[in-house]
Amino acid sequence: MANIPETQKERVANKITARMISLVTKKEPLFLKDCEFRAVQTLPEFRVCCQLVYQEYLLQRYSRPNRARLRISVHQMTDNSTTYIALYKKKYVLGSMTLVQDNPMGVPMDKIYHEELNELRRQQKHFCEATMLAQNSRILSHPSVPKFFRTLILLNLFKAAIRDLKASSDRNTLVACFHPNHEIFYRGLKFQPLGGLKTYSHVQENPAVGFMLDLNFPGTDKDSQNLKKILDVSKDARFSQNLPTKIKFNLHDIGKMLIEASEEEIENRIDGRI
Repeated sequence: MANIPETQKERVANKITARMISLVTKKEPLFLKDCEFRAVQTLPEFRVCCQLVYQEYLLQRYSRPNRARLRISVHQMTDNSTTYIALYKKKYVLGSMTLVQDNPMGVPMDKIYHEELNELRRQQKHFCEATMLAQNSRILSHPSVPKFFRTLILLNLFKAAIRDLKASSDRNTLVACFHPNHEIFYRGLKFQPLGGLKTYSHVQENPAVGFMLDLNFPGTDKDSQNLKKILDVSKDARFSQNLPTKIKFNLHDIGKMLIEASEEEIENRIDGRI
């Protein structure tokens, strides 16, 4: 979308917003009743999320092959991050996303948007980054799966993450950087531009754009009202439970996971199952 005028981007984004509102306000598809969207609670869940991200990033040429067949960030080994999972029938992993809260080590996208993020810090914006987002293309690209399922899964991952943020931290801003091909989805969610087009070494020098979302959307303006409709969890039983206990990893856990992954033929069983 880099060469498309801003006015045209906004028109398309507004259509996407309307589509999102339609998806979350009409009768829920039956498959969602068997889905969970939450923070990972076990090391095997975390591992399969890392496998999924590796698998999908490899397909998109965002990553190089590695023996462990896992995509893990150093940020995920700290208490400042939470990995979320989209799970179908407690068995099939449909998607994953990690939130990294700003901390003295920074966040992943500091690599290319350090100046822009420092400006948020000067404004005393308490932000976290949504990163390592992936969906299981082996399942969701099947001809029998409607395309809008992908959007619903993404929206519910964001719902789970934002609900937890609002309930357990003072974070008031969400930032993300992603390939320009995904820009329209984030604009539909009312993310605003944070930084221009750059190349990103973390994803094999692919292009990236930076965006941000103000999580304080209690206003009466149209964008705030649309965001509340899209991200509202008050009537959703999936998000009515108490916050789950956050799993904590140590270097021993990660090391063990890497060794086990290197010794197994993960590639032959990464069908998205726990």
